[in-house]
Amino acid sequence: MSFLAVRVLFRERMEGLGYTEHDEPFQPNQIGENIQDMAFHIETGLIVSAAANQKVHDFLMPVTLRVYKKAYQDVLLAYDEIHIDADTILADILDPSVRIGSIVKDVIPETIQPLPLGDTNDNVIILELVFTAKLELCYA
Repeated sequence: MSFLAVRVLFRERMEGLGYTEHDEPFQPNQIGENIQDMAFHIETGLIVSAAANQKVHDFLMPVTLRVYKKAYQDVLLAYDEIHIDADTILADILDPSVRIGSIVKDVIPETIQPLPLGDTNDNVIILELVFTAKLELCYA
């Protein structure tokens, strides 16, 4: 039983879809050119307690999932494709058999937004998906 279960869930789902993890935990925009296409980054935020009884504690954990797509010569096409990628990712992560388990009880999508990699670089598009993971931890 661990908060790590959330990161594992997202990592396994994204790797199953053919993406490679960008492993810089605190600098998502510092990504090597060799993995700028089909890469993902997982960032977790402030975990808050939601409810509790004598043995079970519920928590809410924000998760920001960033997906990188290289635009190459056609930024508009990549922009359209990143929206298709969002559909595919959501269909996978929100499948009840995936998102409802012994620790992670639900994954709720909050926002979805395509962004450029930086102020002057629209050659790489980032799809930023923000979720709230609901967890239930039992302490005996």
